[in-house]
Amino acid sequence: MSGILWKKGKKSKAWKSRYFELRGHFLFYYTKKEVETPNGVFFLDGCYIDETNDYYQTKKYGFVITHKSPSYEPHYLYCSNKQEFDEWMSHLKLFQR
Repeated sequence: MSGILWKKGKKSKAWKSRYFELRGHFLFYYTKKEVETPNGVFFLDGCYIDETNDYYQTKKYGFVITHKSPSYEPHYLYCSNKQEFDEWMSHLKLFQR
């Protein structure tokens, strides 16, 4: 599974589109699809995936990836439409504990 998702920047809090690629238990993200080196990676084994309920505010369908560990920062990711959201959720829920 791969595609464009939206996330908020850590410093500027501006929306940024990133190319995400699900490989095994890892979700890699890149600034663009053509880039070979990922900007970051999320470890998915044992995570919690929950739907956000802020569609009316963001106009995007979102989910948050969290872990039990307090040292793990939650990651909020958003899809442009409901179909993409449903596809990502069906794949990511496989890793949820």
